[in-house]
Amino acid sequence: MSDGWRLPRKEQRVWVSLAGIVTQVVIAGAAAVTALLVAAAGSSSALRDGLLVFALSTTVTALLNFMPFVKLDGYIALMSHLDIPHLRDLSMTDARRFVARMLFGGRYRRELPQVSWAVGFGLACMLFPLYLVAVAAGLWLPMVQGTGVTGAAVVLAGAAYVLYLMSTGTGRLVKEARAGGARLRRISGVGLLAALAVGAVLTFVRVPYTVDGGYVRDLDGTRLVLSEVADLDAIEDGAEVTLRRGGLVTRTDTGSAVIGDGRARRTTAPLSAFVPVAEGRTSRCPRWASR
Repeated sequence: MSDGWRLPRKEQRVWVSLAGIVTQVVIAGAAAVTALLVAAAGSSSALRDGLLVFALSTTVTALLNFMPFVKLDGYIALMSHLDIPHLRDLSMTDARRFVARMLFGGRYRRELPQVSWAVGFGLACMLFPLYLVAVAAGLWLPMVQGTGVTGAAVVLAGAAYVLYLMSTGTGRLVKEARAGGARLRRISGVGLLAALAVGAVLTFVRVPYTVDGGYVRDLDGTRLVLSEVADLDAIEDGAEVTLRRGGLVTRTDTGSAVIGDGRARRTTAPLSAFVPVAEGRTSRCPRWASR
């Protein structure tokens, strides 16, 4: 792609940037058509399902690649079309200065005064990665937690990284405010109000508490299985349990159950009870009977 910047016309650079996305769409379409042909021929359903999953995942990847809010092909195509180097960074700078002016006052210089939508684009560039992280956490957090201590370490590392990003973003915002002439008294006051608001939300807003785990079915019935780091104290007799079948990108409710009488005991369970893998592997975890 770096050689593409040597092309004399910006339209040529745009097409070079979009070449990868077009290739992904063509491959996804070919896989989908092949899956239909396999189904029509009555061949292996596993092959058909594999092709469909590949086509769907490739399509989703192409759509994500087309989004201009992260430094992928879609952003490079937009930057090439506008012929503005560092479009994303400059837009985020304008967005930070806009937020700083709203919160702290002061005067700020626009980096992209010729682009009327630069502030909105910059805000989207700052928020879109957080949205992706939130979606990924909602999909994969239960799976990661099911792996025990390793999963807990991964979750803590991810939370620490998010806090790091938030702290660095706040630092940049305050730096922009100080450079724009905002008063330290107002900056401190806004920071205090923000801290009080966060504290009030954490204190008074009740969030439903759930414990993620897996379940297995055998001759004795349906058994709830939890990892070694799960909160067993939150598991009470008679508590309702929602049974789901989860994949890498989707989750489907399959039924419900109620925690029965009994004590948790240490045992092993298939790893597929927690993560979408083939049957056969087991993982050590406490188990709580349910009916």
